[in-house]
Amino acid sequence: MNELQGIEFENFLIDKFFEFGFKVELTPKIGDYGADIILENANGTKIIIQCKRFKSRVNLKAVQEVIGAIGHYCGDKGIVITNSTFLNSAIKLAESHDIELWDGDKLLSFLSGDISFSEINH
Repeated sequence: MNELQGIEFENFLIDKFFEFGFKVELTPKIGDYGADIILENANGTKIIIQCKRFKSRVNLKAVQEVIGAIGHYCGDKGIVITNSTFLNSAIKLAESHDIELWDGDKLLSFLSGDISFSEINH
Protein backbone atom coordinates (compact mmCIF):
# COMPACT_ATOMS: atom_id res chain seq x y z
CA MET A 1 0.00 0.00 0.00
CA ASN A 2 2.81 2.42 0.87
CA GLU A 3 4.36 1.87 -2.55
CA LEU A 4 1.23 2.79 -4.52
CA GLN A 5 0.95 6.13 -6.28
CA GLY A 6 -1.98 8.40 -5.36
CA ILE A 7 -4.29 7.25 -8.19
CA GLU A 8 -3.38 3.60 -7.58
CA PHE A 9 -4.22 4.04 -3.90
CA GLU A 10 -7.62 5.51 -4.80
CA ASN A 11 -8.33 2.68 -7.27
CA PHE A 12 -7.33 0.10 -4.68
CA LEU A 13 -9.82 1.59 -2.19
CA ILE A 14 -12.54 1.86 -4.84
CA ASP A 15 -12.18 -1.87 -5.54
CA LYS A 16 -12.39 -2.69 -1.82
CA PHE A 17 -15.48 -0.55 -1.23
CA PHE A 18 -17.13 -2.18 -4.24
CA GLU A 19 -16.20 -5.65 -2.92
CA PHE A 20 -17.80 -4.78 0.43
CA GLY A 21 -21.10 -3.90 -1.26
CA PHE A 22 -21.01 -0.12 -1.44
CA LYS A 23 -22.31 1.76 -4.45
CA VAL A 24 -19.23 3.63 -5.73
CA GLU A 25 -19.19 6.82 -7.75
CA LEU A 26 -15.95 8.23 -9.10
CA THR A 27 -15.12 11.91 -9.20
CA PRO A 28 -13.08 13.58 -11.94
CA LYS A 29 -9.32 13.22 -11.48
CA ILE A 30 -9.00 16.99 -11.96
CA GLY A 31 -11.46 19.43 -10.39
CA ASP A 32 -12.94 16.94 -7.92
CA TYR A 33 -13.92 19.64 -5.38
CA GLY A 34 -12.10 17.75 -2.62
CA ALA A 35 -13.61 14.31 -3.11
CA ASP A 36 -11.85 11.28 -4.54
CA ILE A 37 -14.63 8.72 -4.01
CA ILE A 38 -18.35 9.03 -3.35
CA LEU A 39 -20.01 6.04 -1.71
CA GLU A 40 -23.57 5.16 -0.95
CA ASN A 41 -24.29 2.55 1.69
CA ALA A 42 -27.31 0.23 1.89
CA ASN A 43 -29.23 2.87 3.88
CA GLY A 44 -28.73 5.49 1.14
CA THR A 45 -26.18 7.52 3.12
CA LYS A 46 -23.88 9.45 0.78
CA ILE A 47 -20.27 9.34 2.00
CA ILE A 48 -17.61 11.67 0.62
CA ILE A 49 -14.05 10.33 0.78
CA GLN A 50 -10.71 12.08 0.40
CA CYS A 51 -7.74 9.71 -0.04
CA LYS A 52 -4.21 10.67 0.97
CA ARG A 53 -1.39 8.21 0.33
CA PHE A 54 1.38 10.05 2.20
CA LYS A 55 4.77 9.25 3.69
CA SER A 56 4.31 12.05 6.24
CA ARG A 57 1.38 12.92 8.47
CA VAL A 58 -1.74 14.36 6.84
CA ASN A 59 -2.49 18.01 7.59
CA LEU A 60 -5.79 19.83 7.96
CA LYS A 61 -6.01 20.70 4.24
CA ALA A 62 -7.36 17.20 3.55
CA VAL A 63 -10.09 17.71 6.15
CA GLN A 64 -10.92 21.13 4.69
CA GLU A 65 -11.22 19.54 1.25
CA VAL A 66 -13.67 16.87 2.37
CA ILE A 67 -15.74 19.44 4.30
CA GLY A 68 -16.09 21.47 1.10
CA ALA A 69 -16.86 18.37 -0.96
CA ILE A 70 -19.68 17.34 1.39
CA GLY A 71 -21.44 20.60 0.57
CA HIS A 72 -20.70 20.41 -3.15
CA TYR A 73 -21.83 16.80 -3.60
CA CYS A 74 -24.69 17.00 -1.03
CA GLY A 75 -23.02 14.33 1.09
CA ASP A 76 -24.18 13.07 4.47
CA LYS A 77 -20.78 12.15 5.88
CA GLY A 78 -17.08 12.67 5.19
CA ILE A 79 -14.01 10.50 5.66
CA VAL A 80 -10.32 11.16 5.07
CA ILE A 81 -8.38 7.93 4.52
CA THR A 82 -4.61 7.66 4.67
CA ASN A 83 -1.94 5.00 4.96
CA SER A 84 -0.19 7.35 7.40
CA THR A 85 -1.37 9.34 10.45
CA PHE A 86 -2.84 12.81 11.02
CA LEU A 87 -1.47 16.02 12.47
CA ASN A 88 -3.23 17.32 15.57
CA SER A 89 -4.69 20.25 13.58
CA ALA A 90 -6.39 17.81 11.19
CA ILE A 91 -7.77 15.79 14.11
CA LYS A 92 -9.20 18.89 15.80
CA LEU A 93 -10.84 20.16 12.60
CA ALA A 94 -12.27 16.72 11.86
CA GLU A 95 -13.75 16.48 15.35
CA SER A 96 -15.45 19.87 15.07
CA HIS A 97 -17.02 18.91 11.71
CA ASP A 98 -17.86 15.25 12.42
CA ILE A 99 -15.40 13.95 9.82
CA GLU A 100 -14.04 10.43 10.26
CA LEU A 101 -10.29 9.99 10.01
CA TRP A 102 -8.97 6.60 8.96
CA ASP A 103 -5.25 6.28 9.65
CA GLY A 104 -3.09 3.37 8.56
CA ASP A 105 -4.31 1.14 11.41
CA LYS A 106 -8.00 1.77 10.65
CA LEU A 107 -7.29 1.27 6.96
CA LEU A 108 -5.79 -2.15 7.69
CA SER A 109 -8.87 -3.04 9.76
CA PHE A 110 -11.11 -2.01 6.87
CA LEU A 111 -9.06 -4.04 4.39
CA SER A 112 -9.45 -7.09 6.63
CA GLY A 113 -13.23 -6.61 6.57
CA ASP A 114 -13.66 -5.05 10.02
CA ILE A 115 -15.22 -1.59 9.92
CA SER A 116 -16.77 -1.68 13.38
CA PHE A 117 -14.77 1.48 14.21
CA SER A 118 -16.69 3.45 11.58
CA GLU A 119 -20.21 4.81 11.17
CA ILE A 120 -20.04 4.04 7.46
CA ASN A 121 -22.81 1.43 7.64
CA HIS A 122 -25.23 3.62 9.60
